[in-house]
Amino acid sequence: MMKTTWYGIRKREEKRMQIDEGRLLNLKVKNVERGNLISKDWCKRTIKRLVDATNMKAISQPMCVVYYDKENSENDGVSGVVIISTSHISLHAWLENKAIDITVNSCKDFSTSKVIEFCKEEFFTEDVFINVDVNKGGN
Repeated sequence: MMKTTWYGIRKREEKRMQIDEGRLLNLKVKNVERGNLISKDWCKRTIKRLVDATNMKAISQPMCVVYYDKENSENDGVSGVVIISTSHISLHAWLENKAIDITVNSCKDFSTSKVIEFCKEEFFTEDVFINVDVNKGGN
């Protein structure tokens, strides 16, 4: 079983770790200002900006779904995905928890630091945690 390590990115020195290119980037963004987290329009705009931040090419329009759980409002949120020419980008946001999970999966390297900066600026928080897999071709 593979162990996952999450790195908190709060200080400028930490974000300059040896991880500036990636193939699979998972981000957990916490303490997000609520704003319009549960909105298809917000989700689509955010995914389009993520595509730009990674310098990727979208080959589909973002698809987003809003979900309300009648039994547990902690599950209320919005999820979206876009297919890019080298794989996909997905986003899941939870209103109650003020949290967002983002995955950028690509066969092409991209700047993880640009995506981290995008998240900090877009969501007005310093609470960004990452896990990066830089394996080429699954090796």
